[in-house]
Amino acid sequence: EKDKWPDELVLANKELAFQNAEKDKRADELALANKELAFQNEERGKRADELALANKELAF
Repeated sequence: EKDKWPDELVLANKELAFQNAEKDKRADELALANKELAFQNEERGKRADELALANKELAF
């Protein structure tokens, strides 16, 4: 039983390393998606400003 313990720890350590690598990849993907959404929101805000200005011009 004691002889298996180091092997089990090595296996568990490998699994944790794999999971950490996957979490890091996912974090990178989410950070990129967040930047893209921030850009889209900024562009949407600019477009809203343009439309509001055009609306005012049409009202005159």
